[in-house]
Amino acid sequence: MANNYSLFSEQIEGLSPDESKWVDKVLRLDSCDEDEIVELKRELSVEGKEDVDLDSWPQFDWALEGEAKDSLWLYTEEGANEDHLIFFVQALICKFRPDYIFSVTGSCTCSKPRIGEFGGWWLVISKDEVKGGNTWDAVQDATKSMSNLSGAKSC
Repeated sequence: MANNYSLFSEQIEGLSPDESKWVDKVLRLDSCDEDEIVELKRELSVEGKEDVDLDSWPQFDWALEGEAKDSLWLYTEEGANEDHLIFFVQALICKFRPDYIFSVTGSCTCSKPRIGEFGGWWLVISKDEVKGGNTWDAVQDATKSMSNLSGAKSC
């Protein structure tokens, strides 16, 4: 049986002591505890939104690094919930760094060489907007573009 993985690794540098304290608090909140899920939704500014799934929060790995805990390493070794990453990063940006833009690229891989199981994705997150894409859509767009070319040379 094959296993699929979505991997990424990015860092946010230069956290202030207040940012570091907030990061540690928010990423340690337990989505199985009713009181903590209320606090988590408030900290992420997603309270009242019905389509928000915070089960198994956070579904990505993280570490505060450096002597001053001023560097946040966001990563995964098996899989991630991109929505969790977006909720967290956008909340951090809105609360502390309104002009900051975070970008991340990720890979999608499989433990066996299955057809079409390899690719990647990307996200760019600001306080007001999230953009993202993947290699599968890019391949489809390029294929469509190439097949629509008139007068293409034949081999």
